[in-house]
Amino acid sequence: MRKLDEIISEVFNSPDYCYKGYSVNNSDSFIVTNNKKLFAVFVMETTDFDGNNPSYDYAIYSISDNKYIAKTTDTYSTLVALFPSLHGISQIGGSISFVEKMRLTSLLYELIEDAVLTKQMTSELFSRYKQYLTDIEQTKSSSVRKLYAFFKEVKIDGTI
Repeated sequence: MRKLDEIISEVFNSPDYCYKGYSVNNSDSFIVTNNKKLFAVFVMETTDFDGNNPSYDYAIYSISDNKYIAKTTDTYSTLVALFPSLHGISQIGGSISFVEKMRLTSLLYELIEDAVLTKQMTSELFSRYKQYLTDIEQTKSSSVRKLYAFFKEVKIDGTI
């Protein structure tokens, strides 16, 4: 299993997302640093099984510590306080071709693999990551593009 799949599996199997009656989907993924630690940040979409009533929240995985960060922890609260609100975002309006989706998904897998191996945001990884954000941002709805614009402003040292 590839590292991103392992991370996503850990998120989905956490008490924060493993509950009945809802469908949970990872809609967007980011990499951030804070206090010299590297994190994968996911925007999780929760809907009923018919895909109605979507709500969004952040899920965080510490790449540096190889563990899921539960919503009840101080680390989670501290990080999420730095991020933009997810209130009012919608996936409606984005468009991506199959080929481009496969290319960007493959690139995200590579970025996460490299981050897990190095445990830091190297300048080469940062450059590739910024290009990934720029490319995928163009496929998103206008409300989600605001998230990408925010995460593109995060500096290599984690400064927002």
